Amino acid sequence: MQIQLSSRAEEELINILIDSREKFGAKVAKATDVKIRMAIRQLRVYPQLGKLDDEAGDGTRILVIGSFRIVYSIVADVIHISRVVSPRQDSSRR
Repeated sequence: MQIQLSSRAEEELINILIDSREKFGAKVAKATDVKIRMAIRQLRVYPQLGKLDDEAGDGTRILVIGSFRIVYSIVADVIHISRVVSPRQDSSRR
């Protein structure tokens, strides 16, 4: 399976890492980056790892990694990651 991050998801991931570095230091930021990227790689092997989002009703899935949420959908053989949400971001998913 291929992984495709939306521009919004890429921006959110960058902001998470910047925020993490500013608040907790480089070591924590690096660990956060590794943790999120490992979870994204896991989706290649286990694309249905995330729980279906019943509220969305459109096949959207949410993978929770610590306090972060990876919001994605599967179309054919591509995993589309639409959001990487931190607790500090707004609660809307799309």
